[in-house]
Amino acid sequence: MSELLSTHAILLKDSIRMDAYRKAIQAVVKPGMVVADIGAGLGVLSHMALDAGASKVYAIEFDEETIQLAEKDDRITWVQGLSGEIKLPEKVDVIVSETLGSLALDENTLPTLIDARKRFLKKGGAIIPDHVDLLLAPAATKSRAKVQHIPEAQLLAAPIATSIHFLTETNPIFTIETQFTITRDATVSGFAGWFDLTLAKGISFSTSPNAAPTHWKQGFLPIRKPFKVKRGQVLRFAIEMAPDQLPTGVTTDIGYNYHVD
Repeated sequence: MSELLSTHAILLKDSIRMDAYRKAIQAVVKPGMVVADIGAGLGVLSHMALDAGASKVYAIEFDEETIQLAEKDDRITWVQGLSGEIKLPEKVDVIVSETLGSLALDENTLPTLIDARKRFLKKGGAIIPDHVDLLLAPAATKSRAKVQHIPEAQLLAAPIATSIHFLTETNPIFTIETQFTITRDATVSGFAGWFDLTLAKGISFSTSPNAAPTHWKQGFLPIRKPFKVKRGQVLRFAIEMAPDQLPTGVTTDIGYNYHVD
């Protein structure tokens, strides 16, 4: 239990995350609306929705122990399970979710929200967050940790951004093929990733190396054998993020490959 509480404490202390979600919920949720909170955790976003005027919130959470620790309210209906495996008795006006990893989509975010949008959301409803830009760049790091702070000085090319809009995206598998032009001689140890998140119109934040730090830091995709590159070389890169087959349903299989022209 202490580990569970410690994990949630880290999330709650992330003021950038908390402030942005609070502002977005206040802007989008109107009095009388019904809300679904996916990956509700301790129900913090559910209570924000109530504060904004929601008449009812369906708080969907996989972990039973987390639900037991959550603050209860008669207007919150807790639903234990994966959102893709449960049914709600009615459609909702707003879906709110914070199921983001350091690479944005690496907690099964995309298939989860696509399914929820199809089955739970009213026509004309809203999703918080609205969209995310995932940015990737080759990097020269000393650490191989998959989550770490990666200073801009360790990046070896301008980042490439890809936008994902949760109200319109239909493919649960994220794939891109791109290329980077190396900006200096160095040794590539892997690929750094971060995201710019827009929760609602005019409400956003970034987890980039230059932004104020968040608990997400930056994601890192290490390579088995670091290799040297020279300024001006083209590094081609492809990545796929797909749902895994684990029963928790909250992690993603990530595959990537690369080569230098």
